[in-house]
Amino acid sequence: METSKLFKEYKVVRASALAQAEVLSLLSPSIIQRWSMINEPVVDVVEEFLLLYTIGLPFEIKKKLHTLLLSGMTKDDVYADIKDFSGEMMKYHEILAEVIEWNLSDFFTYMDSVHRKGLKQAEKGQSPQ
Repeated sequence: METSKLFKEYKVVRASALAQAEVLSLLSPSIIQRWSMINEPVVDVVEEFLLLYTIGLPFEIKKKLHTLLLSGMTKDDVYADIKDFSGEMMKYHEILAEVIEWNLSDFFTYMDSVHRKGLKQAEKGQSPQ
């Protein structure tokens, strides 16, 4: 499993398991609620779901996510912070969304599986369990 990864030109270190658990606890209730309202399979988690989701998060949650997931972010071996994204808020949110998906990839795989199963049951006229 990769311990660091390049997102655009920014290198990010994978969060600890404890930080990942905190992010999951922080985000999963609203992700589950919103994902369950989607009437088709989500093919690209970042583009079709997480990007707009992260943009709409309250600022205090974004600050917490930054601390948990992006505090060790570097560009050309120099520490990078939100101030480096002045005028590039979409780029910052794209990176945040990609890092969330990377750190919680097993959760999103599970969500996709459950969601697709529910969609198939709905097509057959069954109620999802």
